Amino acid sequence: MVRWARAAGIKIGGRGAPSLMKTILLSSLAVFTAAGASAGTIDFESIPDLENVTTQYSSKGITFGNATALTAGISLNEFDFPPRSGTNVIVDSGGPLVGSFDAPVEFVEAFLTYTLPVTFSVFDVKGNLLASLISQYTDNLQTGSNPSNEKFYLASNVGIGSFSFAGGAFGNSFALDDLRFEEKDKQSVPEGASFWTLLAVPAVLLLKRRSLQTQVALEGIQIR
Repeated sequence: MVRWARAAGIKIGGRGAPSLMKTILLSSLAVFTAAGASAGTIDFESIPDLENVTTQYSSKGITFGNATALTAGISLNEFDFPPRSGTNVIVDSGGPLVGSFDAPVEFVEAFLTYTLPVTFSVFDVKGNLLASLISQYTDNLQTGSNPSNEKFYLASNVGIGSFSFAGGAFGNSFALDDLRFEEKDKQSVPEGASFWTLLAVPAVLLLKRRSLQTQVALEGIQIR
């Protein structure tokens, strides 16, 4: 059993124009809102040392089980289990570390340092196994010969409803950091884009419409 604790060693236009503007603005807002709902990366930095991790990230649509946060320099032996980012990780506590999603996701990714082989499995919303993989090494402590923070990644077109990382039967066998996932079929904003970027195209379309109306009005025709 691994010893985690340091002490233990480890009128723009006609009548249709306002409607058009409203429709375009609402569409842009909808796309922006959907893109902003992407989960991104959970690095566990907001969780105090030794606190059980359960519903703290429910706003991101995920709930954990058998997970405890550890902080480097306090309860985490960072010499063997270095965080991939920041100072916090979560460890399997009392059994396989599990997570379930409020809505199906396309993939799950995480980085693990372990003392025993770890099996990573993903399941659909009904609990049926979709895929699984086993760690590359029997262990990968930073003080050993294998690289720590091995990347674990699984994806499914069906939609992943939950996952598990299983090491030792009673836990205390790995540290996990930088968990990443994304809700299935969620639209995303291109890198560097913003709300104002999304509004740029609608604005150009409205300006073109206004220009066309002005041109046609000179010929005695009004666009509705």
